[in-house]
Amino acid sequence: MALAFRNFANIVQKITVYETKETLYVLGSDEAENVFRLLEINRNDRKELMIHEVQKEYTAKETKEYFHKVQQNDKRKYSSKSSFNKIASGHALAGFVRFMEGYYLILVTQRVKVAKIGSHVIYRVQGTNMIYIPGNSATHPDESRYLKLFESVDLSNNFYFSYTYDLTHTLQYNQIQMEETSLPNFSAEQGKIEGRQQPLEQFVWNDYLIQPMKSQVHNDWILYFVHGFLSQLNMIVFGQQIYITLISRRSNKYAGTRFLKRGCNSKGYVANEVETEQIVHDASQTSFNGGAYTSFVQMRGSIPLYWSQDLTKAMSKPPISLDFTDPYGGITAPHFERLLKKYGAPIIILNLVKVTLEFVANEL
Repeated sequence: MALAFRNFANIVQKITVYETKETLYVLGSDEAENVFRLLEINRNDRKELMIHEVQKEYTAKETKEYFHKVQQNDKRKYSSKSSFNKIASGHALAGFVRFMEGYYLILVTQRVKVAKIGSHVIYRVQGTNMIYIPGNSATHPDESRYLKLFESVDLSNNFYFSYTYDLTHTLQYNQIQMEETSLPNFSAEQGKIEGRQQPLEQFVWNDYLIQPMKSQVHNDWILYFVHGFLSQLNMIVFGQQIYITLISRRSNKYAGTRFLKRGCNSKGYVANEVETEQIVHDASQTSFNGGAYTSFVQMRGSIPLYWSQDLTKAMSKPPISLDFTDPYGGITAPHFERLLKKYGAPIIILNLVKVTLEFVANEL
């Protein structure tokens, strides 16, 4: 289908972090470093995240003048010796997190281009850096333990983002929204982009991390990360060069390892739900304004019932047990209502579980 896809780009694509004893300065810019935005983060508060952003866009000259004043003021405070210093640089803010004492800033320091859909580039997170905002080491005895637990989650493993494309939604949904929604208008008073498409929270894996900053910063700072798998192949079919893109989005609802998470929770979300989308488009097209695009979407997940498997028995296929009888479909119904609302009818179900007649008779 021919697409006329509007570009809702995040301006902030390069980030530099500076510090003084009292303030953390986060400078963001576009790729060409023509437009800049600036965050000031208070380092003295160990309980709350206090971010101040002047709702304006800076030029390169204005940022130099601004930081020159910061250095001069800092010198006057600390007897001609400025504490102003550059401490990190990167490409995106993953968010903020707090354990027992003080917030950490999570900065994406390395990214890898993995795909391109039209003019929209998709990246994989390859490296991150955690910056402790208060500066001085935390004094709480459990802080280091929780920090190590958090760092055990490898953020460079299968997390993806794009500055211009909403990876949480399908290509078809994105196109429909772009056609129905008027161009976003910038509100200088609120510092927000009105009309910007909201992501599907189910597939946003840094949702908890961006909550502390959402109400304090402009949307240009906020990126939504998906977790799963993304790959793109360049092929020639009958002399025509095409891209085949495979996107698998893991749901953050009721996620877990196999065998430990089975069935459905009380809200109708099934264990280990994954939405997989295959996009095929003309490789010669560099925008959504021309060319043909196709998308095929399917979803897999656990059976929407209360069931589990006994892992205490040393068996290659542990027996399945129904843990709760649900004759009125109290948890199954919400699951299919959500699918019908999202995908429409009909819904075709393929059962991958082999169940014997003996098992059915015993459970009934």
